Amino acid sequence: MGGLFAAAIGDMASEEVRDRLDHLPHVILRLAALRLDATERVAIYDDEWLPELIYILQGDEARPVTRLYHGTRLGVRHLVAARRIARDLHRPAPLADDQPHPFQAVGSTEQFGIGRQSAAGKARADRAVKT
Repeated sequence: MGGLFAAAIGDMASEEVRDRLDHLPHVILRLAALRLDATERVAIYDDEWLPELIYILQGDEARPVTRLYHGTRLGVRHLVAARRIARDLHRPAPLADDQPHPFQAVGSTEQFGIGRQSAAGKARADRAVKT
């Protein structure tokens, strides 16, 4: 009777551990989503990350260890990259090729005297070369 009870408890504990491990990739992915802004969280977590995780977990449905490995790896990758993703989303858009850069002078460098050497400067340079 005691052996039967121990086997039943061991079976239940095994099932509990298996269930908890199945939820581990989802928990890690939710932690990664918490690093994003609330508005980005819906778009990125719900529309991109969660479907990708579900696809990975269903693809390896017959193999629990492989599911755990690939799901956890995906969650950890997104957890590590979440700050960079949030930062990249807030980066200003690059300027179009036809728009001048805000710190670029409009006009030629000659117009502003940049790159031109005065006659006195040329004479000094010529004397320095001769000596």
